[in-house]
Amino acid sequence: MNIATSTPEDLLPYELLDVQVQSRPQAGQSLLWVQFLCSRNNQPDQKKMPPLTWFDANQLQQFVQQLTIDSHPEKVQVDLPDAGLRLTSTGVADTTIRIEPLPKAKGNFVPFAIRTSGVGIRRYARLLYQRLWEAFCG
Repeated sequence: MNIATSTPEDLLPYELLDVQVQSRPQAGQSLLWVQFLCSRNNQPDQKKMPPLTWFDANQLQQFVQQLTIDSHPEKVQVDLPDAGLRLTSTGVADTTIRIEPLPKAKGNFVPFAIRTSGVGIRRYARLLYQRLWEAFCG
């Protein structure tokens, strides 16, 4: 895939290799765990989102699907309130998706960004949909 991520402290891009989605119960609630497997200079790395409720996962999927539409606005934003995250996308041909904590979010989440082309976001959308469906059926 042609997707890269970066953190505020380190702006060198990561190449996104895969997305993993796992469904695990926690405190009597079924939550989804989204993890991005990345590489930089052939060094593996992982970027994780806080646990997502099914509502948040649906919001994430709709956000990514909106980015696959050729006529999407330059800026697209969605809040995942249960996870305490805000996703903001800027750009059309080359898209940067910033994943950061909501202002009043619990926990210490280190924000990061994913940069990709239109082709890359379409691949990512299909992969995310497939992995969410597998977690839902599993």
